[in-house]
Amino acid sequence: MEMKIFYDIIEILHCGFEVLLFFVYYDRIFDRKYRVNYPYAVAFAAVAVFMSIAAFTVESSSIRLGCTFFSLMAIVLPLYRVTAVKAFFAAFLYILLIVITETLYVAAAVALGIGTLEQFIETGIGRVTTM
Repeated sequence: MEMKIFYDIIEILHCGFEVLLFFVYYDRIFDRKYRVNYPYAVAFAAVAVFMSIAAFTVESSSIRLGCTFFSLMAIVLPLYRVTAVKAFFAAFLYILLIVITETLYVAAAVALGIGTLEQFIETGIGRVTTM
């Protein structure tokens, strides 16, 4: 039970940090539509809550990646001056970086003998340490 609470706290912090990365990522590559920060704070907080809920209710990592992708699209289109095509490719690039990073981490850990691929997949510890 204690380990589950610890994992849940890590998951919530991860979702918040990931949404902060969304903000930095989009703020650096696209121009804002609004001068005030309120719409951005509300939108990014809502996405953090959505992603936390998805993390606790969705088992499939593919569906969670899809939720992340659609969250990226939901934030960028109304808040930044960008075409839908550029928004799609920016979101796709972000997802690609997530997949590559997690894959490289697990591959390096298995190569170094820290664990087996099955252990990383079954326990989810690879996801937690990659965070």
